[in-house]
Amino acid sequence: MLCLFERDDPALRPASDAICTALQLVNFLQDAAQDWARGRLYLPRKDLAACAAHESMLAQAARDRRAPAPLRMAFARLHARAGELLHEGSGLPRALRGRAGLEIAATIAGGRRILARLERAGHDPFAQRPALGTGDWLIIAGHALALRYR
Repeated sequence: MLCLFERDDPALRPASDAICTALQLVNFLQDAAQDWARGRLYLPRKDLAACAAHESMLAQAARDRRAPAPLRMAFARLHARAGELLHEGSGLPRALRGRAGLEIAATIAGGRRILARLERAGHDPFAQRPALGTGDWLIIAGHALALRYR
């Protein structure tokens, strides 16, 4: 990400890596049902196992359009980790000048908004895929400005 903005500073890499990892987790959570339907599993097996969740539960969730409790616990665990990583990287927007800082702030705010949607849906992307609506963009813009300029 830093290379895209021509700011590949070693001091900024940990924050950038945290944001990128968080966004990948957010995407895995958001698209868990769609990925499973396509024969793909991107969720870390160790996080599933830590909650006594397993692949057969994903098949069950796809059939029932509702994830069983151990699977929702695993999603909540990954949700928490993604939130922690976004927090770890939240100083990056202030470290980048101009548009780059604002874009990264908006990206973090968007990731947080998807996580909020997932939490509101009971950590169950099989029941309802967390997605952003029109009203979310104003909230994201406000949060991005706060992250960038606080």
